[in-house]
Amino acid sequence: MRILDRFILMRFLGNFAVIFLLLYVFAVSIDTIVQAQKFVDAARAASPDGAASILGILKAVLDFHGPRIFQMYQYLAGLVAVGAMGFTLAQLHRNRELVAMMAAGISLPRVALPIVIGGALLGSIQVLDNEVIVPRLAAELMRDHSELIKKGPKQLPVQLVPDDRGALLHAEAFDRSTSTMRGFVALERGSEGTLQSRVQASSATWDEARQAWVLKDGRRVKTADARDQRAQQLTSTTPVEELPSSLSPSALVMRQNRMFAHMMSSRQIVSMADEGSLPAADARRFVIGRWGAILANVLVLVACLPFFLLREPANLLAQSVRCAAFAVPMSLGAMVAMTVPLSGLGPTAGVLIPIAVLIPLAVWRMSGVRT
Repeated sequence: MRILDRFILMRFLGNFAVIFLLLYVFAVSIDTIVQAQKFVDAARAASPDGAASILGILKAVLDFHGPRIFQMYQYLAGLVAVGAMGFTLAQLHRNRELVAMMAAGISLPRVALPIVIGGALLGSIQVLDNEVIVPRLAAELMRDHSELIKKGPKQLPVQLVPDDRGALLHAEAFDRSTSTMRGFVALERGSEGTLQSRVQASSATWDEARQAWVLKDGRRVKTADARDQRAQQLTSTTPVEELPSSLSPSALVMRQNRMFAHMMSSRQIVSMADEGSLPAADARRFVIGRWGAILANVLVLVACLPFFLLREPANLLAQSVRCAAFAVPMSLGAMVAMTVPLSGLGPTAGVLIPIAVLIPLAVWRMSGVRT
């Protein structure tokens, strides 16, 4: 039986690799065709003579889309595993290998065991992808096509983002690769929300050790009350070298782009919640939902097995359509329930409800296999 287990497992993993790579190449090809001019411009900019060669274009495509294979695995591993399972069992069914196994006294649920193990193995790879690989590639993954040459994302303005002290941070541009804000302004407010002082600097660079923004040519302009008509007469200016704040570069990026939180590791998310730069409920939803999604992928895979664990001949195309109609809504529904805040439900309940639905569904589906 170990020989059969290895045979089925390797075929399942091989089908997964083929389907996943085909989807990845298809997605990259479509994007390359649509954004062809930008890739050509990137190749010209990288070339010493300013000419775009085929090799230069391929390098630009690889530089932009290479890291995205890990992000694609993060989102599509579950559905691709269902497709690999369908191809694997369809091949066994078409070649009458399932009949031979049943004739040897092997039940169909036992035949499916290597596929379930393979699904769990792919889930463990997804853990490594979520916690180690994608967080290290977050800067590259957040680039758009206008930033093909640069290693980091483009500079974006910071629009009055509040920190834990109630101060509003503003900047003309924020460079995430160097953790520097240009045209820095911080509006410091009182307990009632009134403006008390304004900190200005030509640039501000984050110092992780001091947990503060180090200011260049910084000065604090203080007023008695911004609503006072005599505020201009009551102002005083003092130099300032740094501004302590809970808004680290990661917190700023997260405030500007919610997708950035999904690219961080669980430890980074928890750390940001402890700093107060990320709401605790959102952090819990991100962390619990990440692990719940992996379990949901395995359960959806188990629930889809009976579509192809067939004792009698059947129309495999029709079974494939039924499997897709079942797997896609289940996977997307579980993902939405785990990531989108539900009214009246905490983040833990939003994750447990899809799992609680999928566990009995998978057991009921597998109990109906005729063998």
